[in-house]
Amino acid sequence: MREDGEPDRMIFPRFSDPRPVAEVARADCPSYAELRRMAPKSNPDKTAHLNIRDIPRSTLYRLKMAAAAEEKTVKDLVLELVNGKIQELERKGLLQKGKN
Repeated sequence: MREDGEPDRMIFPRFSDPRPVAEVARADCPSYAELRRMAPKSNPDKTAHLNIRDIPRSTLYRLKMAAAAEEKTVKDLVLELVNGKIQELERKGLLQKGKN
């Protein structure tokens, strides 16, 4: 604010549109459906990210030791374990077979 109590024009420029601010913002903002249409399609061949939280430290240390014992990265060991579990569920008929 300036010394005379007026808002600083650099921070709060004068709004010349006579419509309420919320109405103008809604008019200029695309809807969720429009944003989904504009979003690029996901590529199924592209890799994804997985973050796992709240793993006990002792389990994480043992996971790292297991990966080192097999001379693999933690990622490779986790992928091997996950793929093994998925194949087991597919054999039992509890999970639909997917693309390999």
